Amino acid sequence: MQLFTQRVYVDLAAHERADKLVLDSANDYTKPRAKIFCLIYTVDKNRNFVQSIRETWGHRCDGFLAASNVTDKTIDAVNIPHEGKETYENMWQKVRAMWTYVYVNYFDDYDWFHIGGDDMYVIVENLRLYLESKEILDASNAGERPLLLGEKFYRDGNKNEDYVTGGGGYTLNKAALKTLVSSFQTCAPHDITSAEDYLVTHCLKEQGVKAYWTTDEEGADRYNHVHPEIDFNFDPKKNPLFWYTYFSANQNVGPARVARRSVSFHLKGGDVFGRPRAGYSMRRIHSILYGHCANVTIGPPVPTKRWNNGEILFKYWKSPKKACELKAKAGEICICSERLVRKQAIVTCNTKKVEIEGELDYVNLSKTISILQQSHDELTQKMKQTEAILNAVLNNQKQMKSRIETILHHTESNEISQLPTEKRKASISSAAALLP
Repeated sequence: MQLFTQRVYVDLAAHERADKLVLDSANDYTKPRAKIFCLIYTVDKNRNFVQSIRETWGHRCDGFLAASNVTDKTIDAVNIPHEGKETYENMWQKVRAMWTYVYVNYFDDYDWFHIGGDDMYVIVENLRLYLESKEILDASNAGERPLLLGEKFYRDGNKNEDYVTGGGGYTLNKAALKTLVSSFQTCAPHDITSAEDYLVTHCLKEQGVKAYWTTDEEGADRYNHVHPEIDFNFDPKKNPLFWYTYFSANQNVGPARVARRSVSFHLKGGDVFGRPRAGYSMRRIHSILYGHCANVTIGPPVPTKRWNNGEILFKYWKSPKKACELKAKAGEICICSERLVRKQAIVTCNTKKVEIEGELDYVNLSKTISILQQSHDELTQKMKQTEAILNAVLNNQKQMKSRIETILHHTESNEISQLPTEKRKASISSAAALLP
């Protein structure tokens, strides 16, 4: 969470000044502040996530709605029917229904509409200040021109195919919402896909509305798709294989990737890297940003020892050659080669080939490494067990040899010595044949 103690902040001073301008009757400035409607997509099993949002940033929006598969008034959740199943793979149909519902019921009451998942954290004061800025007022022609705001991604690294990613959410003004909903009849009306953010961008682009570039004056992102712990010290040049490197349009390094007055974050967690679940992260971030943690101090970014060489959580995001060197030094299984293939990733480790369904990403890759490491550990354990059995057999053979030698010595010196020479030799040879 160093990003929130050492860089990102809530501009409460500017927020209070803007409020004062509206309330001050002696001032000629009478335009009310921008009214923001926030909506999230969720499911009933993530009720605790929605509760965390309501306790932290949700109530700071002028309006709030959670689109779920179950209506629950206690958390402002509404079951909005949509085409197809209630699955992540069908997110496009769910979001189409959400935007239509909001347009029908709330269009006239709000100026801006911000959407994201139940693992999104929004700094509402910063978002409102950004939407009220001269930059955005000019870009939208005071609200007359449709505007789509969010972090830009390049689809599969193709700079000619940019879109606004949904991780940290994206924002529409009234003109853009009206344009979007009017396009639904002809733009991918029955598609089944999780890429709702890409299709929203695509549908608006077909109507002549391009995604607006939302970086600040330092080139840092206001809307942030990845977990703050990844962005904190991320360097695209040192992590060429990580999907974020070729999807993200931001080439800044570390904390400089994130705007000081950021508006949103994606808190996806509870994964193989041990990042905390979204509900915990929301409360922790909220406590830091709004000064509820007395022992937190603000200072310049200080890279952690764990990541100060550019490694981000998982060393396999470096080049295959470097990963091999690191693994070899540690005496572990080495990644010998890697190649990026759309819809399939092939990782070769010590002559063992493992094929993974889906795109190469840090979750699939980490699971593969985990499986290979587990197989390696199991094989090592079996080798140790086999070695113990062989040692036991050798010990038994030594004991048998000693006993036979004793018998031979006793026999030769007593009974066999009484036999004729030829028979004595035959008896000694028979006994000797028992030795290993």
